Amino acid sequence: MGNAGGRAPRRAQPRGNPGSFDELHRLCKEVFPPQMEGVKLIITKTLSSHFQVTHTVHMSTLGPSGYRFNATFVGTPAGAPPR
Repeated sequence: MGNAGGRAPRRAQPRGNPGSFDELHRLCKEVFPPQMEGVKLIITKTLSSHFQVTHTVHMSTLGPSGYRFNATFVGTPAGAPPR
């Protein structure tokens, strides 16, 4: 096994500094999609033409998680005087 074509073998070129570990880690993170910070689930149910309810669940790793319930009535109350 000799040199092909009579050329001298290549010498290993000294490699430059690839940078800091943090910089390499940042470049690797750019390849992956960003992580979600939480989930928000909103469920709305219309019970009649005048009444609807909403449930909202918010789960987060950064901020406070919570649950909200909302009931909405659109119309005039039964005991209200006419305008």
